Amino acid sequence: MKNDDHDPVNHPSHYTQGGIECIEAIKASMSNEEYLGYLKGNAIKYIWRYRNKGKAAEDLDKARWYLNRLFEEVSDEHNKQENQKYLEEQERLLKKYQEELIRETDCGQPIIRRGF
Repeated sequence: MKNDDHDPVNHPSHYTQGGIECIEAIKASMSNEEYLGYLKGNAIKYIWRYRNKGKAAEDLDKARWYLNRLFEEVSDEHNKQENQKYLEEQERLLKKYQEELIRETDCGQPIIRRGF
């Protein structure tokens, strides 16, 4: 990243080493629950100290960045859970439908019912 592209909130140059941003390495090192706590804690930290460092707007931007990231992660997790519920319901309906279409014969072989 060039110095003229320095963005102290979204992509601080001192947090990008070897092609990966520090936040991605942190995420990879933690469980989902730990990572969400990390994001929440950093948002609180920047809100807590925004009046004391002389860079109030920048600290509040950083707090917003962590809150936005937390929101994205929670939204992604919620969407994954909703998708999983949908898939489970579709599997349940498919199984029910298959059971309605197939019945066991005396020899244990499935036969597709006529009339569906």
